[in-house]
Amino acid sequence: SDYETLFIFSPDNNILSNDSKLEEYLYNGGHIVILPKSNDTTLDNIIYNINDESIYDHYNNLHFKQLSNDQFQEFNLSSINDDILKNILSDKRINRNPKVFKYIQLPYYPNFTKLQLINGNSIWNRHKVHNGYIDIFGFSINLNWTNFPIKGSFLPFINYLAYSNVNNKVFQEIYLDLQ
Repeated sequence: SDYETLFIFSPDNNILSNDSKLEEYLYNGGHIVILPKSNDTTLDNIIYNINDESIYDHYNNLHFKQLSNDQFQEFNLSSINDDILKNILSDKRINRNPKVFKYIQLPYYPNFTKLQLINGNSIWNRHKVHNGYIDIFGFSINLNWTNFPIKGSFLPFINYLAYSNVNNKVFQEIYLDLQ
């Protein structure tokens, strides 16, 4: 309860066995970010332990995609509805758009999909649960999955992710001061 945002990298079930603490954290306005580990091809062990049927029902049949050779997908920047996030990820002067080589295809729903790939597959969904948020990512922050961690937009994105739901007005003022 002392943390505004928890980043969970596909833990085993022992870590999530006390789901009542996660629920209490979400009731108190907590923010959970879920990403697969670099060797995971599913998010089942995490999604199963989130005690919210509205989320669990959407994540029954996830598909792992690994592109071959030099193939990749890029973020579909036009799928982003948030102006701050769009500014972080797109800069006309340089190519900040990350390449994705592996991903878990998440379900697409306009109400909670935050980011898609160029091919239309969803790779980031945000769910409002109780008074908090759960962000579910379909890619690992690993160079085998994506070059995002070495892009200049990565750290501002992590900052955005960690603080965008705490107090959006304060975050916007901080972000605007940095530009």
